[in-house]
Amino acid sequence: MTTPRNPDWEHAMRLLRPDWNSHGAKPITEEAIAAMRKLLESKPQVVPTASGGLHLEFDKALIVIRPDGLTEDDAALEPEA
Repeated sequence: MTTPRNPDWEHAMRLLRPDWNSHGAKPITEEAIAAMRKLLESKPQVVPTASGGLHLEFDKALIVIRPDGLTEDDAALEPEA
């Protein structure tokens, strides 16, 4: 797969069919692709955490990168009305 800033990731996600992971995964929705595109196009505020990690603060989402490098998504993008 290509990098998130390359539109080829969208094409690759659209090619995934039901059960793409052999464990019953659903195909990726157009709504999920649009939300990801919007998130990737925005520029987050990067804020340090007291535990040694980072917060990436977007308008409608917060992504937490823990000190061990793993992420926790604290909020999800909400579809626009």
